[in-house]
Amino acid sequence: MQTGKDNKKNRVTVNDIAKASGISIATVSRAVNHPELVNGRTAARIQAAMNELGYSPRNNSSLIPPDSLLINIQTPVNSFYAKVIEGIAASAKLHGYRVLINQDVYDSDEKIGELAQRIKLNNIKGIVFINALSSSYFSNISEMVPLVQCLEPISTDYSCVSIDNQRAVYSIMEHLFRQGKRNIVFLNGPQESIYAKERQDAFISFMELNSLALRDGQIINLPSDNYDMALSTFVRLLSSSDLPEAVFAVSDLMAAAVINAARICRIDVPEQMLVAGFNNDDYSMISQPKITTVSQPLFNIGYTAGEILYDYVSNRTSKPTRFIRLDTELIIRESTMAPISGQN
Repeated sequence: MQTGKDNKKNRVTVNDIAKASGISIATVSRAVNHPELVNGRTAARIQAAMNELGYSPRNNSSLIPPDSLLINIQTPVNSFYAKVIEGIAASAKLHGYRVLINQDVYDSDEKIGELAQRIKLNNIKGIVFINALSSSYFSNISEMVPLVQCLEPISTDYSCVSIDNQRAVYSIMEHLFRQGKRNIVFLNGPQESIYAKERQDAFISFMELNSLALRDGQIINLPSDNYDMALSTFVRLLSSSDLPEAVFAVSDLMAAAVINAARICRIDVPEQMLVAGFNNDDYSMISQPKITTVSQPLFNIGYTAGEILYDYVSNRTSKPTRFIRLDTELIIRESTMAPISGQN
């Protein structure tokens, strides 16, 4: 019979794993305590060393990471995504899970292998994908852990929490229409983005619903949500063509660029042209004039995604997919407050 002393002697330590993997003790420790700071290849080597040494959570409790949920995002985290992540983290904390944030694109067998090692090493129980651009490997991932999509519904096979882009676009367009504006330019991003496609479809649908034919140049698609591109595009447009009555931009960043382009071209916003944006981020408040926009419930989107994932992880639901679209709020500010005709 083994004594407690023998058990302690035979326990795999961080030093043992470091020697077997050829990786520093500090990095092995980081992989256990802060796995989000360790890249996939290094994590895979550490996991291989653990397997070789017969590491088992049952007899190496000091190395067992807590149950974790992974948030995967393919673009750098900014203030917009930070609010969504805050909501996911609040749900995870409520249910006793640690949250790891990872920026990567899982679009190859090699990447899926790295993810599998990360899941094993970090005791990951489920994943929330934010702004994923491809679902081709979702089936591989879902065989390892449950997953939930957040903000953009890439695949109808998996649950998603987002907003109703059509209703949001209609709210802005109805506001512009109530002020008598019909010649409205829609400034959009790349159609590869789900949100850009849905908002453009909603813009076209609204115009058709109101029996207004689209003219050439009324929809402008830029290759990215880029301030400089939007600025130069509208400096050229506003200095060489008929002035639109209003511009609806797919983001507040691009709406701010339109306002600054108008200032360069000596066009007053909102007296000569109305401008509206989307997201209610910092750009909408620091712009002069402040921008009419749509506010998304970002924290609630993240929190709801976290709650759905928890239901899957804890086997509390048998429903295969859940699609939830939360309401948005139209916030009217100076950029669309055109003066009433006849008033001084």
